[in-house]
Amino acid sequence: MLNRFKTRHGWTGEPWGVSEAAANAPPQDQTASVPEKMIQLDSVSVAYDDKVAVSDVSFRIGKNEIVSFLGASGCGKSTILNVIAGFIQPTSGYAFVSGKQITSPGPDRAVVFQSNALFNWLTVAGNITYSLKCRGAPASERASTARDMLQLVGLAGIGEKYPYQLSGGMRQRVGLARALAAKPDVILMDEPFAAVDVQTRETLQEEVLKIQDKTNSTIICITHSIDEAVFMGSRIFLFSSKEPGRHEEYVVDLPSPRWKPENRIHPNFLSLRNELYLKMRGDSAHETVLP
Repeated sequence: MLNRFKTRHGWTGEPWGVSEAAANAPPQDQTASVPEKMIQLDSVSVAYDDKVAVSDVSFRIGKNEIVSFLGASGCGKSTILNVIAGFIQPTSGYAFVSGKQITSPGPDRAVVFQSNALFNWLTVAGNITYSLKCRGAPASERASTARDMLQLVGLAGIGEKYPYQLSGGMRQRVGLARALAAKPDVILMDEPFAAVDVQTRETLQEEVLKIQDKTNSTIICITHSIDEAVFMGSRIFLFSSKEPGRHEEYVVDLPSPRWKPENRIHPNFLSLRNELYLKMRGDSAHETVLP
């Protein structure tokens, strides 16, 4: 049976972060629980000139949790991710990571981009350890880190190759290895597998879940794919295309280990996928304007 509940902000009752006491109180709905909080947004709004990108967003994400952000283009997913990354500041409200207010990017958060954003003039090892070089890590540490990260993402032995010599899936793995090299607490993934074929995409999803088992990172994954959201997330935030930032929360109940391919045909997977599909199609249909 699916363990699911939903409200505007994800939890039953008032948004998290109204006060310190409220922020640390347990959710009123005990049908699902969240581990020690890693990320918290309190009434966050972002506006560009007169255009509201997201409005009054509040939620918390637990330590070692994977949450999928699902929704149509323009619903505010990437804006919220950029707030958490520290790339943009809220117009109002506050964002926290590990209890500290987010005011800028930091080494505790790493971003994996859709384009992989590798430096073509650097070797694979050089790309992976670029952040370590910037902070002055010795060559021996960088070399061992590159070897460890390549082993972790299943690319051992290619450290001296260049990005142009790799397939799309391999480049995405290198991008993930680069994010992991900094040992962040939080990994933010912005449609990281959108540019690869379906088979590679599913393999990479499974690899990320295996890596998360080993590293215990907190992961947020933005996606337009319902299947990807259900397979990867322990929770799904489904963002409304009509009210920027408004979201409903779904808890995913699948067997462990989560990376098993068989989970893609589990009855709970199929049931939740169908529910989300109908919900998203319904929202889309309500927006259609006929001549």
